Amino acid sequence: MKKDRWIKVLTLLYSLGFALPFTACDGEHSTNEQTGYSVGLAYVINEEGYTVSHLGFCEDRDIVVPNEYKGKTVTAIGKGAFEKAKYVSSITLSSGLITIEERAFSECAGLTRIELPDGVTSIGDNVFAYCAGLTGVEFPNSVTSIGRMVFRGCASLTQIEYNGTIQQWESVEKGSTWKTSSLLEKVICADGEIKL
Repeated sequence: MKKDRWIKVLTLLYSLGFALPFTACDGEHSTNEQTGYSVGLAYVINEEGYTVSHLGFCEDRDIVVPNEYKGKTVTAIGKGAFEKAKYVSSITLSSGLITIEERAFSECAGLTRIELPDGVTSIGDNVFAYCAGLTGVEFPNSVTSIGRMVFRGCASLTQIEYNGTIQQWESVEKGSTWKTSSLLEKVICADGEIKL
């Protein structure tokens, strides 16, 4: 009997000790009323600052990723961080973001539009795959690489916006299958459109 209790206590302590350093949660509200940022997201440290690793305890429908966590810049959205978060309808990303890793937002059925902030340079494979409700994505002209099958299965997305020129868009390194299995028809650039 005593052994079972100790196992339960140790298991609980281990799980709390492992989860607490990486999760920002005030225990009552998902959104911090003072800052407006979502609370409860999970983070891991990286070379430049922090990566949002997954939803953690956050239950917001409208996610707002903070610019900083524990005094360091949030620079990445991790692999599969918001994957299959069907209840999420919008995500506002931090201004210090540089990288969005593979499958970061895949299968977010309720996500309708997302604007990637200036400074983002890298978009991983399948980032928006199977986001059935997605109708708009806006890329900054800071993007230098886009992975494979980024919009795979996005049944409602027919165009994307790019804040740079046609020439800049054409210089972006794209995976050979970046638009495969999507309904994309065009890219709207600052100086015109590119038919796909």
